Amino acid sequence: MATYHRPEHEGPSPGMETGAGQVEEKAQRVREQVQGRLSRMAEAGKARIADQLDRLGQGLEDRARPWEEQGGGKGRIGSVVHRAGDMLENGAEYLRTHEIGQIRDDVRDQIVAHPFLSCGLALGTGFVLGRIFSPGEEEERYERPERRRRRGMTSRAGRVLMAGASAMLARRLRH
Repeated sequence: MATYHRPEHEGPSPGMETGAGQVEEKAQRVREQVQGRLSRMAEAGKARIADQLDRLGQGLEDRARPWEEQGGGKGRIGSVVHRAGDMLENGAEYLRTHEIGQIRDDVRDQIVAHPFLSCGLALGTGFVLGRIFSPGEEEERYERPERRRRRGMTSRAGRVLMAGASAMLARRLRH
């Protein structure tokens, strides 16, 4: 009859510890590579958004200049549009000069300081995104009925869902 010998030490064998350590090291290297790639992508996206904000702000200012020169009601509208352009350019500069972690912290602080405004902005953003991604009336009229049912986020329900998701995101950032 064979006798079973119980090992004297508990836990994995020495060879297994080395293998587990290698797997852990490899996982750490992969994690660092992914984090580096995501960081580079975020920085590139931040730069593109800053450039677009800058162009949009400059375009608003160019559009506002003739209105401001006319004076009266158009002059007041021109000054409001000019200020909006300045704000967009300031936002672009903020994106260029701050790290993503700092931007995230600033957004979180603003949400905590102004929860109702943040909810309103989230709802408004959801509505605007829904309008942007929804088809126009002309396209909708000629669309096949089965496609209309499958549109997902472009339907009214989808827009409401996007608005709700934006509000939930704002609430999550606040906590």
